Amino acid sequence: MEPNLTDRVITGWGVVSSLGIGKEAFGRHLINRKVPDSLRLDAFSAADYVGRKGTRLYDRITQFAVVAAHETIHGASREPVAGAETGFVLGSTFGGLRSNCDFIRSIQQEKPHLIDGSAFPSTVMNYAAGQVAIRFGLTGPNATLSGGRLASLQALHYADRCIRSGQAGRLLAGGAEEWNEQLEWGFRSVYGKSPRLGEGSAVILLETLESAMQHHREPLVRYLGCSIRLLPRYFDRDHADFFISGLAGCISNVLERSGVEPTAEQVIVLHSTRSDEELGHVEEQAVREAIGGPVKHVRIKELVGECYSASGMFQVAAYLAMIENRCEDLPRYALVLSVESNGMMGCALVSRWIA
Repeated sequence: MEPNLTDRVITGWGVVSSLGIGKEAFGRHLINRKVPDSLRLDAFSAADYVGRKGTRLYDRITQFAVVAAHETIHGASREPVAGAETGFVLGSTFGGLRSNCDFIRSIQQEKPHLIDGSAFPSTVMNYAAGQVAIRFGLTGPNATLSGGRLASLQALHYADRCIRSGQAGRLLAGGAEEWNEQLEWGFRSVYGKSPRLGEGSAVILLETLESAMQHHREPLVRYLGCSIRLLPRYFDRDHADFFISGLAGCISNVLERSGVEPTAEQVIVLHSTRSDEELGHVEEQAVREAIGGPVKHVRIKELVGECYSASGMFQVAAYLAMIENRCEDLPRYALVLSVESNGMMGCALVSRWIA
């Protein structure tokens, strides 16, 4: 495909994860397949990376998002990324779930409740996205999308739509998730057990090629499209084929709309699941049905844990890390898959930038 000034490209990224803070540490441990001793960032503090000013009331998910956005902006920009032409969209599910639960407990105590009013803002789902916008002067579109494991793909799709519709020249898009007892309990109550939960945030800078050239930013990948759908059924083994054909349809749809027909050797698949999960089998079979032949696979969840709302953006970050670390024989196209047992599924397609 010949470059076009209206092409959407990713020109920067930042990450906070158990693999490391910042893209250098993340990429190094990803390439070496180093599994961290702990998936929790117990000693993490945003003040260590952005300074103490304004961080005192940040809840945990806001700290992750702010530092990931800071890494993205300062890693990509030779010129400031701010103003009405720049927005921010965050993929989440509950926002700060721990903040919400702690606040609710405070109003259930015996009177007088002695409620801490300063703790209320962080209970709003859009708090983290709002704080990122305030700190970095991003006065364009600002939103939080609640989408479970699909939240990051939805954020990426939302950012693309904002740019194509002329609402903004560029957007930071990200996903963030925190570890907490409530989320662990939720997994156990629904699935009977809880996976190894991770936490962190990943943020990318999406803009048109024209904007990147004007601001002297180097494109890393081209964003080619996204397809998301909801099946009218929960997953079970008896209907696995229904999920396989549904996800294969997402893959075929995004390939058709992007106008590319890659061979199996030209594709790397970034999974949202582990290989030993039933939905992992769904993803593998769907890729085989849509593309055929063996393809390369990367399962970032096996390294950073179940990061739920942030998982899709960690998958994108993994591909960016492989590009920046110049991995040998890296396929040109990357499929970012996401599937959840409630029938939500999606696929995003990006390609390594070749001028």
